[in-house]
Amino acid sequence: MKHLSLTFDGAGFALAPDEQMRGTAANRAIEEQIETILSHWGDDLLPGGRVHFISRQRSLIGEPDLAGVDRFGRLHLVEIKSRSYPTAGSAELLQLVTYMINRTTTEDGIAEAYAGALWYGRRALAARLGGLVARRQIETMRGDQVARDARYPERSAGHAATSARLAAEVSGLTLAPDLFERLAATEMVRRFGVDHDGPLGDTDSLWEEFRRRRLGSIWSLTGNCVVWLLAPNLADELITTARPLISRGIDVRLGVFDVREVKPGRQWSISLDFPLGEPWVERERLHSALLDATERFLADCPAGQRGRPACG
Repeated sequence: MKHLSLTFDGAGFALAPDEQMRGTAANRAIEEQIETILSHWGDDLLPGGRVHFISRQRSLIGEPDLAGVDRFGRLHLVEIKSRSYPTAGSAELLQLVTYMINRTTTEDGIAEAYAGALWYGRRALAARLGGLVARRQIETMRGDQVARDARYPERSAGHAATSARLAAEVSGLTLAPDLFERLAATEMVRRFGVDHDGPLGDTDSLWEEFRRRRLGSIWSLTGNCVVWLLAPNLADELITTARPLISRGIDVRLGVFDVREVKPGRQWSISLDFPLGEPWVERERLHSALLDATERFLADCPAGQRGRPACG
């Protein structure tokens, strides 16, 4: 089992290994906090190749909590259970399979999800970082003096201001007014390759640049799908339900994933384990090495030169 500690010092966040799980079950994080943690630090938490998370749940039903893509052309769907429903069972897995059946199957759909993430922009990301510290579901909150029917820029600014104020109250830290926006701007560049504060118009060129730089010049959507079900507890029946799906080639990844608040607004303890093992890690490492070799070959030998002695 992997243990980590996420800390916030009033200037930024830091993720570091830890020796054990800390905190109590009564102080488990809410699902939105975990969505934010996985969106920002999934590279360090989830085993295997990097998943680029490009969308979060925006409706109450009908879609996974998180969706992303990897360099192998697969779509990743993540369902999270935590404080309200700490035990995942067969129903949650079958729900994920339904999401998989109804998944986006075209690159245009992926590009649209990427554009949506950019459209909501830096202030939306800043509001969620503040919500992580404040332990609040920002999406359902009314911003400071901002009505629900306000135009998006005003509503987004209100959410960001509200989350920053609540984060200061919960953590007891003195926070710069623009702290979370500055952190969000850095995160936007790291995750999406561009800093923007939505809404956007045409994003086709931005998607093409993201795809080339982050996914590879030969990337294409394969139609394959990976489903992750993460919860503090996994029911025994869930393992039984998952095995025949896995044996039929469905990439199901069941994780015991627990996040607990240790110090309000300042420290969270994270534990992660996969009871059925992590057989995909080695496969993805080898696949990634093959993709790297292919990318190098294509860069060294443009299409018009292939077949010549230097290019084999």
